[in-house]
Amino acid sequence: MDEVNQKLLLDEADRVEEKYKEERDALLLPAGIGMTASFAMHEIEKLIPRMQETVKEKPVNDVKIQRQVEELKDYSEGLLSVLRKASNVHVPVYDAIKVAASNYESKMRARHIHLLINSGATSLTVKCDRRLLTTVVMNIIDNSIYWLDTIYSDFKGIYIGLNGIENGVSVVIVDNGPGFKEGITEIVMPYYSRKRNGIGIGMYLVDTIMINYGRLNVVFDRDRLAELGVPDAYSGAAVELVFNKNQ
Repeated sequence: MDEVNQKLLLDEADRVEEKYKEERDALLLPAGIGMTASFAMHEIEKLIPRMQETVKEKPVNDVKIQRQVEELKDYSEGLLSVLRKASNVHVPVYDAIKVAASNYESKMRARHIHLLINSGATSLTVKCDRRLLTTVVMNIIDNSIYWLDTIYSDFKGIYIGLNGIENGVSVVIVDNGPGFKEGITEIVMPYYSRKRNGIGIGMYLVDTIMINYGRLNVVFDRDRLAELGVPDAYSGAAVELVFNKNQ
């Protein structure tokens, strides 16, 4: 093939690629709006009961209710986020986990659920949207609380471990509940849920969000959990969030 024809083919390939990107973006915008709307409604549905619990506390925790109002504001503005550039910054993982866990303090205390956060790696950071990281952790904690509520045990607990790994940062969240009964495909399938009145979007959203930053692992291998420092007492559902080092 001579250079003239080669250049014509390359130019045509560039035009096809550009057209593909334009059509992809045109389709992704409404899809993104739909996803964000589902995400916002899912989180607000869980936030309102937490706010109701907070206002019943005596005395009322002004700091907590103010934080929850700010959270509600974030979700109400969620639809606008698909029209803005993502605000990916270096986020301290330990701080985001503490914020996520604090939103469930009352709920865990009422159910005698103990939370253990491995504080040996508090300096680890990941580059992501801070609100999305907090939301991912909240979704998993919320799932653990639900399933721990279905068992009878003297000890109910959730363990969250932070680890620096070769390719980035690992956050592992494990409870001592009944564990996953499904395969990985079903766990992240949209609108599939074994929860009573569940809408089946939580783990799907977690998986979708993590695609942008790394990956979601559902861990069944106890040896892998031991490698990550998970105590033997936590033998239920295990989820690992892996954040890429260079994402």
